[in-house]
Amino acid sequence: MIHPKVCAVCGQVCDRNQDGEWLHALELVGKSDHVCVPVDYGEVPTVWRCDFCHRIVPLEAMWTVPATTFRSMVTGQFMVGGWACDSECAQLARSLDWDGLVDRYMASPETNIPDQPLFRMATRTLYQELAAHMTALPRPWQAGDEKTTEMPGGSR
Repeated sequence: MIHPKVCAVCGQVCDRNQDGEWLHALELVGKSDHVCVPVDYGEVPTVWRCDFCHRIVPLEAMWTVPATTFRSMVTGQFMVGGWACDSECAQLARSLDWDGLVDRYMASPETNIPDQPLFRMATRTLYQELAAHMTALPRPWQAGDEKTTEMPGGSR
């Protein structure tokens, strides 16, 4: 099992880009104030964010969207296992309301993505890719959901 990396500076869970570099999820959308300094999960307190709207969520309020690992045609990245989410995004995903999730992502103060048709289409396509790899409907977070998975070529 490969455990996630966490930034030593801010405690956020790190993602890998297609070049294998560790980044903050928010770096992928151009919003981070420092370079990611990856350390093993558990070495520093972890700050959890919703993988949809990027809002900070306390672990006890977190949900997960169970899914298999896939390589996104939108981002070129591996999307590793289940996605973490807050309760509002979980309810939208439970009802398969991908347009509602796109609306929530575009309106989030945590992202700086311009609300333009191209970005909406790319985000909706990414969520449809996730939908094709979901193994169950979203459920409340459980111990062991810390984004641990086996993965070829890297992990987030």
